[in-house]
Amino acid sequence: MTSKRIKIPLSRKGHSKQSEQEETINTRIEYRKWNGVITEQQALTSGESFEKIYYTNNIRDRMEDYDDQGTLYHFTHYKKNGEDETALVASFAGQYNHHFSIVERTAIGPYFREREREYNNDGVLFVESDSVELEGQIDSLCIQQIYDQNGFDPDEEITIKQFELEATNRSYAFFYHPNGSFRNAFLTEESPWVDEETEYNNFSDIEFPLDIHMPIKKEYFLTDAVDPTGFEPD
Repeated sequence: MTSKRIKIPLSRKGHSKQSEQEETINTRIEYRKWNGVITEQQALTSGESFEKIYYTNNIRDRMEDYDDQGTLYHFTHYKKNGEDETALVASFAGQYNHHFSIVERTAIGPYFREREREYNNDGVLFVESDSVELEGQIDSLCIQQIYDQNGFDPDEEITIKQFELEATNRSYAFFYHPNGSFRNAFLTEESPWVDEETEYNNFSDIEFPLDIHMPIKKEYFLTDAVDPTGFEPD
């Protein structure tokens, strides 16, 4: 991870003499693999795919996805207040030989809700989705598909919620009826030998971890509603 500090003088009004105030802008770059943050050297020499994330004052500006050969194949621009998406798409289209995404990222308590619109190289909307993430967690807590240029298959899952507890090697996945109500869930317990999967058709039967180990209140997984507001752990 690399960082840089930039000092910008700002004029302040209301004084007999114009005075200056310094605002510090902190920029940094973070490298990530599927299992967490890594160093730049690890990213460039591991022979595995990785993400390169740019921050300004700890707010994401851009994320670049690289394959195991170190080649950029996708990038994400995090949209700022006042930016025009049509103008952004026009500026990005045709510059790269791959898809790109524009994301609106909103902080809700400890979570981030993201609306992602992915475009092809010609600037045509390809897919659109909503998701909820907890910083530092590998998988999104919720992914909801909104639009697909090719349409949705009849058996395609529109909304999936999930979470994983690495300490116990347990992962949970939740699925829903078209009306948004709970349909079923799967608990997968990993082991060095054979992973064990348990299906639950009744929400009340699910063996959830203790509340202190939950990334969000268990009631969040009862329906397909995306918004995590009100489900923050006590």
